[in-house]
Amino acid sequence: MPNNITEIKIPQENVNDETVVIAEFMVDDMSSVETDTEIACLETSKATFTVTAPKSGIIHFLVEIGSEVPVGNVLAIIGKDKSDIGSYHRSESTVKIANMQTEIPVLQERTQEANSSKQNVWIEYSDVRPTMAAQRVLTEKGLIAEQLGLRGLVKLSDVLQKLEPESNKQKAAIIENILEISPKANMQLRNLSKAKRSEIQFLTSANSSALLSQVSVLVPTNGFFKKALNEPSCTKQFSSRIIFEVSRLLQKYPDLQCLYHNGQAYQYTDTNIGYAMCIEGVEGHGLKVPVFRNCDKMSLDDIVSAKDAFLEKYITNTLSLEDLDGGTFTITDLSASGSWLFNPLLNYMQSAILGIGGENPQGDAFPLVLAFDHRVTDGMTATAFLNELKERLVSHQKLLQVDEDATDINRVLISDELKPAAQSVKTTEEELPFCSRCYRDIDELIQMGQYLIQTIGRNGQTQMQCTICMEGL
Repeated sequence: MPNNITEIKIPQENVNDETVVIAEFMVDDMSSVETDTEIACLETSKATFTVTAPKSGIIHFLVEIGSEVPVGNVLAIIGKDKSDIGSYHRSESTVKIANMQTEIPVLQERTQEANSSKQNVWIEYSDVRPTMAAQRVLTEKGLIAEQLGLRGLVKLSDVLQKLEPESNKQKAAIIENILEISPKANMQLRNLSKAKRSEIQFLTSANSSALLSQVSVLVPTNGFFKKALNEPSCTKQFSSRIIFEVSRLLQKYPDLQCLYHNGQAYQYTDTNIGYAMCIEGVEGHGLKVPVFRNCDKMSLDDIVSAKDAFLEKYITNTLSLEDLDGGTFTITDLSASGSWLFNPLLNYMQSAILGIGGENPQGDAFPLVLAFDHRVTDGMTATAFLNELKERLVSHQKLLQVDEDATDINRVLISDELKPAAQSVKTTEEELPFCSRCYRDIDELIQMGQYLIQTIGRNGQTQMQCTICMEGL
């Protein structure tokens, strides 16, 4: 390679992505660029990112827009002038010819050793590049890619296709039959985005191997959702409270944050809840699942603020890979879309997902649906989780039904049952409701910007707990 040439290789932005899609060139080919100029936009399975020029000079792209390119391949080269670009292509051609002359005999020898049947097999030269996942399976089986007749970029799916020929032949036959009857003259091909294809791959992987089960419960609302339509802050608060309560309950039900692998269950040590977002009217962004990291240690106000920040990033299409990676449990909320019952799908590397539906036709309840992998937990545990969540959400609904003249709807929240007592603070202080754990009364809690939540214990008795104690402060 000429000394004046700099190769710009495609970086690995996401550990789960072996390839990227070239979405856009931000400068013209064979044009002059300056250092740190954005030259291309690449699409991964979760987000898009830009690549910048490491130095100034003449840029030449070696890939095409819309193509899917392996991570680590050369995206473009930068030379001092156009003559450097020509020198690069001439030198690369010479190297490829030399490599073919030296490596074809090596590959032939390895192929002959690998095939015990001593068949007359000829393998054309190619740069065999197994992915990490593919190489791991090959190593476990004591094989090499060439032995399976694989060349070029070897993915895990390629290896599995060779190792399980019968089952995959049946699948291929089914797909082939579908393809024979599906395309029609009045159909137009629509290319799926890299994000959508990766979503299909991850969801298929997670749900095809799991022993999927579902349980659901109905949460009474008494028209709360209809009232919340006129009070957007109530809706925002309620969804944040669901994240808040789920994060606490997952500490009691850790099996819902386990992953089954090779006969063992592995439990996540952190609680990172993904909250699915797909906002109507915001085109082109699709489904995104930003992750609330260590949210079991976050206050309710912190969760509300984080959710607002994620919404803004979603709308402006600035969610980063770090925002979307590392979830241990997922919540998908379709209550605003009018959907009542649906089947949530497990996310990749997770064993449970909570679905939230809208109010039923009677307007008096909404469903909570928990889909889970029966290999790491069971229906009794899942139902107990939902029933406890139901009790907590009922209390939160009551607290959010406040008068319109409340001074701060986000902080001073008193349920209908507590209002008479709070109004009589000057005359009947001894009758004020208080926290059953720390014994702070409602007047003191309001001054601190906190409030009480009505809970129901396992013995069926009603008691009050303040948000300070519930957050573990």
